[in-house]
Amino acid sequence: MRDYSCSSTKVEVDPWWRVDLREKHQIAAIKIANSQSADKAGIYGAEIHIGDSNRNHGNDNPKCATVGRIGLGDTKTFDCRGMQGRYVNIIRPGKKHLTLCEVVVLGQPLFVIKNCE
Repeated sequence: MRDYSCSSTKVEVDPWWRVDLREKHQIAAIKIANSQSADKAGIYGAEIHIGDSNRNHGNDNPKCATVGRIGLGDTKTFDCRGMQGRYVNIIRPGKKHLTLCEVVVLGQPLFVIKNCE
């Protein structure tokens, strides 16, 4: 991983990031990579949310995990136990910045059969 592939917000209240998977998925886990640079690291205390709601930009969806310490340049996997949703959000509560270098969503689409005839 190289730091030039990271993205960071300015210091703001409750910075967040969201991916729209376009349809409901069953999410097994989320992998997050931290920056290699201490001055760019900004993920500690962030929350991972998964669900179908856009309320509060999706940040009110059920929580999968809270990000603890991730070593500089390291990647950590968070078990979401098959949570379901269209949106995956990462929010860092408080007046802080949020830095993401890589986010991998591990899951599969849920298929709904509406008519079996």
